[in-house]
Amino acid sequence: MKKFTVGIILASFLTCIFISPYLLNAQETNAATQVLSAPEIFEKNKHAMVLIEVTITLDDGEKAGGLGSGFFVTHDGCLVTAAHMIVSQKKIDDIKLYLETRGKSVKSYRIEYWVVALTKNKRYAAEVVFYDPDVDMACLKIKNPSNDQFDTVTIGDSRKLAIGESVYALGNPFGLHNTFTHGIVSQLKRQLGAQYTECFIQTDAPINPGNSGGPLFNSRGEAVGVNVLSAQVDGLGFATSLQLIDLKSILQNTFKKKYLGAEALLENFERTGIEKPSATDIFRLKEATNLDDFDTLKALLALTRQPGDKCAIVYGVELNSPANRAGIENGDLITKFNNQDIYNGMDLRIALRNAPEKSTIEMVRIRNGAAQILTVTVTLSERAMSSAEKPAPIVARFN
Repeated sequence: MKKFTVGIILASFLTCIFISPYLLNAQETNAATQVLSAPEIFEKNKHAMVLIEVTITLDDGEKAGGLGSGFFVTHDGCLVTAAHMIVSQKKIDDIKLYLETRGKSVKSYRIEYWVVALTKNKRYAAEVVFYDPDVDMACLKIKNPSNDQFDTVTIGDSRKLAIGESVYALGNPFGLHNTFTHGIVSQLKRQLGAQYTECFIQTDAPINPGNSGGPLFNSRGEAVGVNVLSAQVDGLGFATSLQLIDLKSILQNTFKKKYLGAEALLENFERTGIEKPSATDIFRLKEATNLDDFDTLKALLALTRQPGDKCAIVYGVELNSPANRAGIENGDLITKFNNQDIYNGMDLRIALRNAPEKSTIEMVRIRNGAAQILTVTVTLSERAMSSAEKPAPIVARFN
């Protein structure tokens, strides 16, 4: 996969911690929704915007934390933000290591999440109800909203965005509340190598530290993305597509990550050979797929020329995994997943996000130079997070 050479920073102060002291209420999209002016989009959504404060307090009284953004999706106080606003167990482990290098002995910590409803000018304690670093999205829920009701955003469909379409970012960059910026969609489905599953909306709308977790709106004032990344150059910001999460199942606590037990090349790599595959190309594909047959490798290379390839080359099929039990093998070319075209391995990861437990895969298998078209049914299982990926306990002792 190509490396993103511009230095990317998470648009959040949490990246510097300690180093520098249910869609049930969100309005549904109406296909007839008209294009709104920028002032109309801001007025429509400003009441759903929040400031998020995260504080970690050590037992010696030292504190650190960060500021970010979020937006309400239910009237009773559930909101969407960026996953890197949440303190993971890995962050706690990193803090412990940093403290040890300073010769400090700290035994325990406490984490607090606070949500400030900006137009109400009220501050609420919150808790984590969903956390997924794979797509850098999370949900917080206000603990005791009393009788307060909260305005929500309208959720749009990022798949209908067009390059050049106007988009608007709302957030709290550097703690400057309800900052509203404007730009266009610069590219869609951008991959940066920043997280496991990526479907970034690239925009030139200014996105800065503190914007993390804030919404990106389309020209109809519908939230289509969550602002998560900024680059150290002007005119280069990224939002994760809201299509990567099923808010309804998340808010009903029924969402499960899907596990296939096989990977696919994220990009069907560019050739070093011009007229025909070179020996280097064949060797690289052999390494990736673990196939030995020369004719099969040549045929695979011929079928997967960039650009515009419509398939994902399978590798790393795990023993006794759903993929293995369905008969999927290294070197198979997945062309469709539940009738959705697959152009590369990232498309497969995206399709798995909200796939049903029983899913259909169409693929091409090449052996000894001959192609066979196959359709298989796979029973997906749940993919668990490692302990380091999970949110850290609110109150705990350092291990």
